[in-house]
Amino acid sequence: MKKMFALLMTAMSLASFAPAQADNCCWDSCCGTDGFYVSGFGGANFIAKKKHIDFKTGYVVGGAVGYAFCNNLRLEGEVSYRHNRIKSVSGLEDFSGFSESVSISSSASSSSSSKSHFTTLAYMANVYYDIDTSCWDCCCGCGEIVPYIGAGIGYNQQRLRISEGEFNLNGKKSGFAWQLIAGLAYEITPCADISLEYRFLQGSDKKLYNHAVAGALRYKF
Repeated sequence: MKKMFALLMTAMSLASFAPAQADNCCWDSCCGTDGFYVSGFGGANFIAKKKHIDFKTGYVVGGAVGYAFCNNLRLEGEVSYRHNRIKSVSGLEDFSGFSESVSISSSASSSSSSKSHFTTLAYMANVYYDIDTSCWDCCCGCGEIVPYIGAGIGYNQQRLRISEGEFNLNGKKSGFAWQLIAGLAYEITPCADISLEYRFLQGSDKKLYNHAVAGALRYKF
């Protein structure tokens, strides 16, 4: 009898404890955030100066369609475009991989014209993890800042065009690409948030690294 009474008291204690926890946002990690979303981003793109090429600050734009899961994971498909003009060129060593339609003088050295640029069109599959901050203040969905990290793999098409005097190159590279992403998101409505993020992309040419700082808008269905 004593054992049955003890079990009954334990069950009653758990029953009274559960509603209190249910009222606490930390008890429910999902918070109704699962579902499809669309997003767009844009910002400044930087390419580190190579030994024989100096790039100007360019831009990046992109869009994605994804699905957010209840466990703070997100999967998405992304298309992005990056464009950087070339400030100056000297030497030939950096162009060996871009071999389509090339006509180069024996002593190539130039300050590049507006026609000279480098572009990357990328098709990526990304996975994100949204770091749950709701338990920090127990305010689920109240507009807190949510940090996130992500990574992606995919396919890219890079084009390099240089046209200055006798130095002319119009080449392309295509193949595997990967990227890393980190950012901070802020909920402006229950269905939309804005974010500031950093993106690192390495495309077909392993000597060229794209660094981007972008703003993004995500709309959840």
